[in-house]
Amino acid sequence: MEDEPAISGQSDEADGDGGLLPGGPGWLLRDVAVLLVTADRRYLMQLRDDLPWLRVPSHWALFGGRVEDSETPRQAALRELMEELEFQPGKLDWFTETGFIMPQLDVGASRKVFFEARITAEDIARMVLHEGAAMRLFTLQELLSEPRIVPWDIGVVILHARQDQIFRNPAPNPASPNDFTGNETASDRIG
Repeated sequence: MEDEPAISGQSDEADGDGGLLPGGPGWLLRDVAVLLVTADRRYLMQLRDDLPWLRVPSHWALFGGRVEDSETPRQAALRELMEELEFQPGKLDWFTETGFIMPQLDVGASRKVFFEARITAEDIARMVLHEGAAMRLFTLQELLSEPRIVPWDIGVVILHARQDQIFRNPAPNPASPNDFTGNETASDRIG
């Protein structure tokens, strides 16, 4: 079986939906999250508030939230960063997206688009936390030993942290997910 090249990022100039999974009414929830990553590969995480109406309260999570009807995932990610941290990244790259159902947590069909933004110590010093109980930088190993982490976020953090090992031949400048017509699959596009 021939190895398929990795599908990865979208430039921050792209204005499209931000991913490869089709949109439409089948998704009950449309969410975004941003991997805020330092040069030494630490991840800025948010400790979710201990509120009974939150999915997985008091767990560490990536910053992000719900996509509103009038916005793209990219717009939602930028809005959420401003609302939660008063932070606007210099560059926001599409990283991946997932679709999942988790009945154990009463989560229906959910689509979550993940973006990546590089951050510095100066960026963190200027951030003002408005949502969540705390924020903290974690290495991957620290996150893996943390018992309270949002399950759909940790998988993407692992994928990001280990992408050099997982994607043996990553494309240097991948095609924008906006180039998809919606009538083809990802393997049609790359294979």
